[in-house]
Amino acid sequence: MLLHRNGGAPQRRCCPTTFPTSWADDHFEISGILGIGGSWGIDSSSGRGSSYLISEWEYPDIGVVIRDTPSAGHGAVMLDYSECGPEGEPAVAYIDEDRIPRRATQSFGDFLAQLVACDSLA
Repeated sequence: MLLHRNGGAPQRRCCPTTFPTSWADDHFEISGILGIGGSWGIDSSSGRGSSYLISEWEYPDIGVVIRDTPSAGHGAVMLDYSECGPEGEPAVAYIDEDRIPRRATQSFGDFLAQLVACDSLA
């Protein structure tokens, strides 16, 4: 997705979870996915990049923020490299207000495949 569309807002924006979040008992929502470059990219220095978000919101330093949630900084979704290292396939972690990473999926591909329409969870 990042190479083909460089991020953006997917139609399916809710990720079911096996754990409760401050958002809901069984899922979280994303606003979109950050791109690779530009002023809204993960490496941006415009105040929207991953390094800035980790520092500003005190997210754990486990990888790369790929999206914040509609909670305006209180939660985030990150590629989690803590187990695989910089060369491995990262898991996707949800970061809630308590800043404890919770594994949402085993990979970015699994994350994209798991997203559903939010109205299907109501």
